[in-house]
Amino acid sequence: MSNLLSTAMEKQGRPAAVSTEAPGKIRHDGENLPRSPSDGVAVVSRANNGRILPRIWSNSPFLDSPELDSCPLILLSPRTNSERRGTENSELQPSKQSSNSGQSDHFLSDLYRSVCGKFQVEPVRRIIDSLRCDRMEIRHRALGPTDVKALSVTLLSNPYVTWLDLHGNQIGSGGARHLSELLQENSFIRNLALANNDIGNSGLFSLCVALESNTSLKMLNVFGNCIDEAGANFISSLLRSNSDLEELNISHNRIGRPGGSILGQALSTNSTLRVLDVSWNHIRLDDAESLCASLQSNIGLEVLNLRFNGLDIDGCVGFEHSLPQNKKLVALDISSNRIDIHGLRRLSAGLKKNRSLEVLHIGDNPIRKDQTVTILRALQKSSTLPLRELHLAHIPVDLRFVEELEALRESRDLQVTHDVISQSRRQDADTNGYSYVLDPLLKLMIHVQENNMRLLDIFAKMDSNNDGRVDFEELLKGLEHADVTTSTMDVKALLKKLDLNSDGLIDFHEFVSGTKTTKRKAIQMKTAD
Repeated sequence: MSNLLSTAMEKQGRPAAVSTEAPGKIRHDGENLPRSPSDGVAVVSRANNGRILPRIWSNSPFLDSPELDSCPLILLSPRTNSERRGTENSELQPSKQSSNSGQSDHFLSDLYRSVCGKFQVEPVRRIIDSLRCDRMEIRHRALGPTDVKALSVTLLSNPYVTWLDLHGNQIGSGGARHLSELLQENSFIRNLALANNDIGNSGLFSLCVALESNTSLKMLNVFGNCIDEAGANFISSLLRSNSDLEELNISHNRIGRPGGSILGQALSTNSTLRVLDVSWNHIRLDDAESLCASLQSNIGLEVLNLRFNGLDIDGCVGFEHSLPQNKKLVALDISSNRIDIHGLRRLSAGLKKNRSLEVLHIGDNPIRKDQTVTILRALQKSSTLPLRELHLAHIPVDLRFVEELEALRESRDLQVTHDVISQSRRQDADTNGYSYVLDPLLKLMIHVQENNMRLLDIFAKMDSNNDGRVDFEELLKGLEHADVTTSTMDVKALLKKLDLNSDGLIDFHEFVSGTKTTKRKAIQMKTAD
């Protein structure tokens, strides 16, 4: 028996007695473990050298590596996966009063180093430091499939790590397969983040197969992993068979067509998923309608992100039919989806009869400022919709929108965010504590655009003493001359923003640099008019 195995067992307070008589027969603390690999968690290795192996390895590709024949490994507990569903009932739960925590730390790090040695990969210090932590975050470390293989072996029975984040590595489909074997044995990991790892459809398939029997994992993130419509079939199967997964992120993939319809069919019958992010997936046309309409029969989803999919009017037609029936969805993000006034009307028709939605993001869509009141009028006609947040990012509104919102806020508490207010007359509005007063710098740039002025012209008008610099008093008078009503506090904040070298004065170079972004907004607003 190896020194590491002997030392590890002694540190756990167990006699270092391992039988080498025959496969399937091991003495552990004077007891015989089950002979059948399917009934227990340890078997004698095929090399018959007394090596303890996890039960899952009896049919695992791990065993295909000849270098493992001498790898000294030990499972931390003889409990089966089904016996360890809840950590509160597991003897593996770490004890704060344990006097052997230092010894356990040493054992876990030695185990990891030993496995890395056998797989001929370099141990990662951050992994060693996280072996007894609740969250193991190993981001952007260029981990490959073999690195993940060593990590998976080490974590097979680790009771501490519940959140595993491998964002931005290079694990590929091979690394995903190793993690799938880990998930079949480990019942402690609750969250698995694999964003930007190029696992592809093959890697996703391996994970979905493992999760069909895993009841512990609650969150899976496969953001940006080159998953296409074939992967949508695997996800659909997962959503139909797994009743424990609560959060799924498949954003920035290529689900496309007919992936949207496939996901929609699965969502219509799933009742346990709470959060779903399908943004940036090219879901359009009839697939968009099918996915959005699936909310009609879904009874579990609370947060849905569909940003950047091109839903257009098709998706809004789906919402028109599903939102009146859905009683669970709380937050919906359909920003950047080519939704125009025709789609907005169909969406508003569904919103009027909805009873659950509280947060709606619909910004970055081709909706004109005079069309934004459409959604407010849907709220006015609804006595059931509990909407409290409406986000219209980068969509300008007009004074009619402001006036109708003020009237609406008399009967409901509604927070609204939007882009600039397009004004047909010089007027500011402040409704019930929600400020609609434009940024004074933006007002100044609007003045420049409306009067076809150059920045040099407006700066020269403010620079009353012609010294090439503008102080607080000159800035205040310049704003008043441009008919920009503002407060002393706002002028001080503006001076601080434009004064790049913090000398209390604004020179022309600072003025030009500080107004670039705001000038573009003013031009966009003029175009919208």
